[in-house]
Amino acid sequence: MSDAPDSNAGNSRTLSGDASSSPSASVPQRGTFRLLRVVLTAVSIVAIGGIAAGAAWYIANIEPSLHPVRGFVFLDGKPMVGGAVISDHTGGWPGALAAIGEDGRFEFTTNGARGAYEGKHKISFTLMDGGFPPTSLLPAKYVDPVNAPFTIEVNNSTADEDQRFELTGKPKTEASPAKASIPPEFPGTNKKN
Repeated sequence: MSDAPDSNAGNSRTLSGDASSSPSASVPQRGTFRLLRVVLTAVSIVAIGGIAAGAAWYIANIEPSLHPVRGFVFLDGKPMVGGAVISDHTGGWPGALAAIGEDGRFEFTTNGARGAYEGKHKISFTLMDGGFPPTSLLPAKYVDPVNAPFTIEVNNSTADEDQRFELTGKPKTEASPAKASIPPEFPGTNKKN
């Protein structure tokens, strides 16, 4: 037995010592990389899917362009004076509206802007008398926007020509409801004797 110091005493590693002092303690374990890869892949898939869905929605909902639409409305061969022309866009976009002038002329506006959205439109009309409640002066087939007898296709060439609508016929006259007569005296009113 020698009294010489152990030459390996300073260089030896201890198995039961502090793990943070070992060189392999700062390198993540192999399972950590797998988890990180799975999480990054899942986030990437969700992000790409969300971007693709947003782009598809945007493309499907791009507002169609407005095109000028003007023309004339005739009732029984004469220019219809007053009233309105109403369009109902069959693609779900807002329809257009136009007041009919003294010469039967109209020009569509949509949300205050000149023109109508590109696409197919059903056309209906309104013309009311001055009474109360107002009564339509047009046959019912021209007033109903669902079963409108006229359709137009609005596109780039719509501005090149006037639209012409020929309406015929008189409205069906229905017996007006009996006016309520006011009795000369109501209960609780002052009577003069």
